[in-house]
Amino acid sequence: KLQTPQKKPKIKQKHKKNTSKRHHQVVDPDSDSEISDHFPRFLVIHGTDDNKPLKKLSPFAIQKGIQGLAGSPDKVQRLRSGDILVQVSRRSHANNLLRSQMLVDVPVTISPHRSLNTCKGVIRCRDLMDCDEKEILDNLRDQGVTCVKRIILKRDGNVRNTSTIILTFGMPHLPTHVKCAYLNVKVDTYIPNPLRCFKCQKFGHHKETCRRPAICARCSSAEHDDSSCQAAPKCANCSENHPSFSRDCPQWVREKELQVLKHTKGMSFPEARKYLD
Repeated sequence: KLQTPQKKPKIKQKHKKNTSKRHHQVVDPDSDSEISDHFPRFLVIHGTDDNKPLKKLSPFAIQKGIQGLAGSPDKVQRLRSGDILVQVSRRSHANNLLRSQMLVDVPVTISPHRSLNTCKGVIRCRDLMDCDEKEILDNLRDQGVTCVKRIILKRDGNVRNTSTIILTFGMPHLPTHVKCAYLNVKVDTYIPNPLRCFKCQKFGHHKETCRRPAICARCSSAEHDDSSCQAAPKCANCSENHPSFSRDCPQWVREKELQVLKHTKGMSFPEARKYLD
């Protein structure tokens, strides 16, 4: 009898499931792969020992010292004070520098720059008019918002909210939008008004640091302040017949243009003045 060949049993192959899509990676807060921009990118290195001043170090020693602590920085700049400004793009580099107490053989303190690590933007949204500042801050904190300030109007002794809100972000670059619950709200660049001293009425500094004599903001007289002034107005900045706080002052308009260039073009005040001249 002819025997029919027996069929070999099919062996079921086990296919490995592709779980790469389901894999959730745990991100170390110090890791460079973290997407968040919320870390200081601009750091200031300040020497703490007068016997070993930081300004005595050569540029080569400073560069090698910083590279030993945090790799290759994006930018290194010596400030007028003698301190060193360092710009980094990695969180781990920033953390390494912040933990450091020595640069080469010079004792130092390293801290975030006071202003370069933040930026301000303006949002305008009627749906947020009844929300207080704390509620807005609590819900936008995960988007880098560190401070919320609503613009209010005072008329005839009455105060009312507006739909304009100033947001401070803990990052050097302004986002284009913020997500407010189901709302996608556009963020515009915040342009501050010119800084005017309430003591000498000149632009560019606070009265706390002013060394000039106090004058009236209305008539520019040094004999009284503006609370009881009945004299004809005279500007302390352009000498025309308006108060020093008038927004029609040509000097105020120029200072406002400087602020626009500084915050929209990234210019310094000297660069902006040179551009306008």
